[in-house]
Amino acid sequence: MVYDIECALVGLREKFRQKTIYHAQLNLGDRVLDIGCGTGVLTQLATKAVGLTGKVIGVDPSIQMIALARKNASHCRSQAQFKLGLLKNFPLSMDILMSYYLV
Repeated sequence: MVYDIECALVGLREKFRQKTIYHAQLNLGDRVLDIGCGTGVLTQLATKAVGLTGKVIGVDPSIQMIALARKNASHCRSQAQFKLGLLKNFPLSMDILMSYYLV
């Protein structure tokens, strides 16, 4: 994961996140599902874009990542919700599905 370290060191990671949010074309009130949310950073950025009338749910199959995402969100008073599981287990009607670094 040398690439990840290099991106973080030169500040590219934050630029990539901002570009992802920009290209998702999120609007106030949108309902967003962040697939493979990991630590929830992108999920939290999406909550800012959709505002208080929107809804953002981060989904990840790792209980450790969901725990970390919830912890991170509590520190910044994020409105994001985080759920453990796989996409196929969420029959939700959403406006936008997004993912960052998902394989």
